[in-house]
Amino acid sequence: MMKKFRDNYSIVKELAALKRYLRKGHAKASLIAADYQRYESGLRGEQSTDYYLSGLPKNDYYIYRGLRLLSDQYAFQMDTLLMNSRFLLPIETKNHAGIIEIDENNHFFHIVNGNRIKIKSPLQQVSRQVYELQRWLIKKHLPNIPTPWLVVFSNPTTSIRNFSNDPLTKERVVTIEDLKEHVLNLTELFASKKASEKFTNSELKKINDYLLSHHSPKTTSILKSYNITIKDLETGVMCSQCQRFAMFYKNTLWHCPHCLATSPDAHVQALLDYFILIKSTITLKEGCHFLHLSSRNIVRRLFSTMNLKGQGHTRARQYSLPDK
Repeated sequence: MMKKFRDNYSIVKELAALKRYLRKGHAKASLIAADYQRYESGLRGEQSTDYYLSGLPKNDYYIYRGLRLLSDQYAFQMDTLLMNSRFLLPIETKNHAGIIEIDENNHFFHIVNGNRIKIKSPLQQVSRQVYELQRWLIKKHLPNIPTPWLVVFSNPTTSIRNFSNDPLTKERVVTIEDLKEHVLNLTELFASKKASEKFTNSELKKINDYLLSHHSPKTTSILKSYNITIKDLETGVMCSQCQRFAMFYKNTLWHCPHCLATSPDAHVQALLDYFILIKSTITLKEGCHFLHLSSRNIVRRLFSTMNLKGQGHTRARQYSLPDK
């Protein structure tokens, strides 16, 4: 059963908003675009992993997505963590397309269009996760549950050439189509071991409660992460057709003077980006400034189309997104 949902959705949304509103020609624009592409690709890969794991017997497995735990003063995050009565299984997901080649010494290469490029080994990442997870379990005085691992390449077009001399690398680096089968095989393997301990429902519940209560999502704002200030952002409403910030509001429609596109709700994305990038509340005055409008009545009406919650009175009234 799914026990935790991904925080990566919010990271991708934050980067998308920052891409839209970062001033043209900013020195960090290419970095942010590259990070957006990387996170978005990673999220698609993790969603593919979620889909294939959803075929497992729901009552036999706990599935945690994007779990981030603190070990001493450092944090470690697992793409996916799977638990059953025999083990805790970190799963590291990679979404490379093309051919993945692993040489005899466990070096990883990505082959696309005939180009062979060495890439960072996911074995190092998952090994660190296993190490930190084991330390975390000991520090929390939780049952000493085994922690095997898997690396999954989630792009359905990916093929793996595995020449590793390490038997574990041969067994534990898999394509997405083989993921479910490998999880079931691991379950059968651990169940067949005479020395393998089967954990009780109460022990699993204790571990589950600790994992969920100790999840520690990142809280740093996206602007602070990139050392960007509000002054580096555009204001106004972006035209979804030509991506320019010149739309004006007239007769209940937003009009773009460049490509002549119109929209009744172009302000919605603008305000959602405001709440993501700047702050979680907005006043009528701030709305006028951000949307490039002179009428508070129009801004109030636009806020109402989004069912924004109002709190406070008169000019200082703060508006925010409705509760989910």
